[in-house]
Amino acid sequence: MGGRVIGFDPGKKSKKGDHSFAYSINDGSGNLLDSDYIETTLDTVTVEELESYRNEMFCLLEWMNIQDDDTIIIERFIPRPGRGMGSSAEYINLMISGLVYTLVDMGVAKDKIILVTASVWKTRFKKEFKGKLPPEIYPKVNGLDKHQADAFGMTAYVLLRREDLAKRQKEKDDKKLAREEKKLKQQKEKSRNSKK
Repeated sequence: MGGRVIGFDPGKKSKKGDHSFAYSINDGSGNLLDSDYIETTLDTVTVEELESYRNEMFCLLEWMNIQDDDTIIIERFIPRPGRGMGSSAEYINLMISGLVYTLVDMGVAKDKIILVTASVWKTRFKKEFKGKLPPEIYPKVNGLDKHQADAFGMTAYVLLRREDLAKRQKEKDDKKLAREEKKLKQQKEKSRNSKK
């Protein structure tokens, strides 16, 4: 049904410093394969820093050995009014852009890259896990910090979305089959009645 799912959670503060990305790799069945941070952070917007960030991103993505059936999910960063996130928004959105363009440059199909807002994936996650969010579940299981747990939570969202789509497709197929069976039954009835 699909390969691994790799989640990226951008953050203003992390154990690696300011403006860092946490990532988590899900094997596609719900098991954590790896989780860490991208070492390079953006502290200023210079060509050199952006180049350094992109080079590290390229090395990390090569190490991840992304396959055609893997899915990448990245949390979009939307600053909330009154939270004083002006420069952070710029840094984080540059990091997201760098990640997306590096993935595309490496040949990852655009339909395998999902950009999602926190509210969308967290709403679906909470529905499945009785109102709990990843930091309430995964640190206890895998020792992940908040950002790593969120990155892994996003991978769970992709798996839930796959299940939702498969369920909808099955319902659609079942309805189509039921209509075809009903039509066939009506044709047989009609044929029997015309012979009488």
